[in-house]
Amino acid sequence: MHDVDLEHRLRTLGESLRALRTERGLSLGDVASGTDLSSSFLSLVENGRSDISTGRLFRVARFLGVGLGDLLDMDAPDDITVVRAGERTSVEVLGEGLRMFPVVSDHDGVAMAPVICEYDVGAHLHDIPRMEGVEHFIFVVRGTVAFARTGGEDFTLGAGDCAYIRSDRAGEVRNVGDEPAQAIWVSCPPGLGGLRAR
Repeated sequence: MHDVDLEHRLRTLGESLRALRTERGLSLGDVASGTDLSSSFLSLVENGRSDISTGRLFRVARFLGVGLGDLLDMDAPDDITVVRAGERTSVEVLGEGLRMFPVVSDHDGVAMAPVICEYDVGAHLHDIPRMEGVEHFIFVVRGTVAFARTGGEDFTLGAGDCAYIRSDRAGEVRNVGDEPAQAIWVSCPPGLGGLRAR
């Protein structure tokens, strides 16, 4: 993506955030307090001078009572988005033995966030990021993955099994098998899944 396109998207997002905030009679301090983000950071975002991560944007969307799509100036999606194997990059996150391959970037104009995860034997993701209103779908391609849920029953998925998980109830994930595991995660932001942001 060209820098000019990114600058335009940041400016448009900032304008949308400011319009929604002022329409609701909220100050930057109100939003900062309700989202655990700093007023100075939110000001930079509103002025198109800083990017914002998807997780932080989910928090702002939830606080403002809108879906993520309401904040983004996304063109209508193409009929199909093709991502070739060589276009994905491996991202090592949250500990050894876990590799994540985001399928699309933040700026590909798609609403879902699919990720291919590979877990070495014993790999452990201590804490799935909790974002209220977000839903996750997981499909285990190979291996055995165990989930310890916050305030819920633990469960294990083997190859071919799948599950829907509310992000606010997600906990930790561990490869409990004796071989590497691979899973496909698809996250859906507020307003696009069954949990409409209020």
